[in-house]
Amino acid sequence: MSAQCTEARVPVVDISAFTVPGSSQDEKERTAREWDRAMTEVGFALITGHGVSQEIIDDLRAGACVYFTQTDEQKATDIRGPYGHPDGGYTAMGAEAVGRTRDRHGGDGGTAAAATKPPDLVESYVFKFREKYPEPPQMASAAAAYALELQRVLSALHDMSALSLGLPRGFFDAYYRAPGDLSTLADNCSMRLAYYPALDAGQVGPESGLRYAEHSDYTGFTILHQDEGDEGELGSGGLEVRPPRAFQLCGGYA
Repeated sequence: MSAQCTEARVPVVDISAFTVPGSSQDEKERTAREWDRAMTEVGFALITGHGVSQEIIDDLRAGACVYFTQTDEQKATDIRGPYGHPDGGYTAMGAEAVGRTRDRHGGDGGTAAAATKPPDLVESYVFKFREKYPEPPQMASAAAAYALELQRVLSALHDMSALSLGLPRGFFDAYYRAPGDLSTLADNCSMRLAYYPALDAGQVGPESGLRYAEHSDYTGFTILHQDEGDEGELGSGGLEVRPPRAFQLCGGYA
């Protein structure tokens, strides 16, 4: 019996036809077909041509590093309630366990074993941009600039998805706030930073959690930007991981 080796590549979709003014309808339709193929056959993709400047990305990353390397006591002042609180804020390591939560709709309610999965070895901060809770000064302005850009990218993804599905342009606009107003971002979106601090040997073992456990994103799109140092291969199958300045894009389960 001969061994078989399957090469898998993550689809890379250049979405500039939907982010650069003046793009032709032919360019948009060609991109929409690529997008449809990626979402239909794989369910996630890497996107380039998004137009988010490296400066905006770097500014937020620098501010986040300053914030997360504070003492636990300093960060605890930004805890706004139990994990999943609607006002967002800081979550310390040990509070999240995303592998325990399934969508609990229809037949996909999860298993009893999932309820016992260990906490994720990650800290996080969720931005909601609400006046009653000012965002941390170390990253407030950078986070606002980044969120506005991601609103624009999300709008482009919706336009591209509508075209790929044969729906009228603007079909998804009724379900999301218009880009450019952070005061309404929390109505249907969240922006999360995940921080993975260095761990002691005693924190890692056969029974410990992953950084973030396997899980489902429930609705809409997840737009993810990893550390630049995460470029390379994923897993033993040699799955190629993103080119520089690409976002990872996952479809949720609505």
